Order: sequence, then structure tokens, then C-alpha cells
Amino acid sequence: MLKATELLFDDDLELSFHFSKTGKNVRLNVDTLETDETTLQLTYNEMIAKFINQQENWYDQVIASIISEQQDEFGMGMKSADFELLVIYVLPEEANSLIFGLQFHSVHDEEHGVGVKLVGDSFEVLSIGSAEEAFC
Repeated sequence: MLKATELLFDDDLELSFHFSKTGKNVRLNVDTLETDETTLQLTYNEMIAKFINQQENWYDQVIASIISEQQDEFGMGMKSADFELLVIYVLPEEANSLIFGLQFHSVHDEEHGVGVKLVGDSFEVLSIGSAEEAFC
């Protein structure tokens, strides 16, 4: 379980961590938040750690949403192994909840990948598109 105190960001407001759901390292980027390091420590780290620790509650749902959204374009043979989570972007909050942007590599669209935005506390998928959807 990831603790808020373990979120030690570099000068670019990024860190890499082991994402247990996939067994791979994922980058976490908070540079889209307009905040300083002190505010980040005090305000956001608990919410970020909670979101990451709840990956069992949202990861499969997000993959299923991607497949549902893209199967018309890429075909019915899509499976969860076709997508690899690369980066989690922490976006400005909306109604006291952080928005998380998830950037995936996709074997079906290697050039553009897949981006997903979802609400951090409810895991509601807000939008799915190409990779830049995750941080725009």
C-alpha cells in the first residue's frame, strides 16, 4: 500500500512507482496542478495515494470502458493486455475531487495511444480519446 509520505516528486513534479495491478512501473505527473511543493504535500498527497491504492476498484473498469469505446474502430478482438498504463496525470480538482488522466500505450493505435479522464473519488469515466486526452 502506497503512503502519502512516500510520494516524493522530482523537480519536474514527477515520480515513478510500481503499479501492482500490472506489475510495471508507471509515471505519476502532477505538474498540471498549479501548486507549490508545500501545498502539494499538505493537500493532494493523501488523495493521490488513496486513488493509487484503490486501483483494484477502477483499473479493470477503465480498460473495459476503453474496449467498449474503441471496439467499433479497431475490432472485437480487443483485450486488456492490449493496453499498458504509462502515466497518471493529476489534473486540477473539480468539486473537491481530483481528476486523474490516464495515458495508455495501445497495440491498436501505437502512434496515438489512449487517454482517459476519470473522477478520483467516484471513478466515473469522463472522457476517452487519444493519449493527449489524459492531460488536456
